[in-house]
Amino acid sequence: MNQELQELESAPPAPETLEEPSPQAEPSKQERLQALQSELSQSQQSLEQNLAGILAKECEGDTDLEELFYEDKQAFFEKVFALQNEKIKAELEPRMQEIESLGQEIAVDDKMQAIEQAKEQFAQQNPNANPDELLQFFMQLPPEQQAQIESLPPEQIFQALQELQGGAAQGAQSGELPQQLSGIPSAASVNEPELDLPTQRY
Repeated sequence: MNQELQELESAPPAPETLEEPSPQAEPSKQERLQALQSELSQSQQSLEQNLAGILAKECEGDTDLEELFYEDKQAFFEKVFALQNEKIKAELEPRMQEIESLGQEIAVDDKMQAIEQAKEQFAQQNPNANPDELLQFFMQLPPEQQAQIESLPPEQIFQALQELQGGAAQGAQSGELPQQLSGIPSAASVNEPELDLPTQRY
């Protein structure tokens, strides 16, 4: 999905009046992420300190496990390690998944903000251009060209779209469409690492 550019293209204009801030503002996503990371660290420390006791309690009354201790030490420890992994997964995995999901949301928000800033800067530098029209043009491009545009830094996106739109218009007049826009790398010519955009994550 081209999530950032799609959301930016469909986003309503910013309201002229600002609402008064709530006296009890909710924590930001970044603050929530830091809190979750702190909770995960505390859970890890607690689990490390109490794991032996937790496993001992889990094994109480397990006659099969007691027999393994005397009859097959390897099987006994394999069973204990399996219990340990199950306990660690149950205790830590939900928080780890929540941290990963929230981190992805923050990354998308940051890229949306960077694209919005690039849009405003482009509009100031090109008063005769229409950034919203360029975003609509982007949505009409084939997936391969959309991916090429997305691989660019945000500050280059609107300039590249303008050049691509101009090339498409000239090609339409001559009956040909441009195969490759100068300045937009193809998949084989990209030397720099691509941005971590939603199209590369899903």
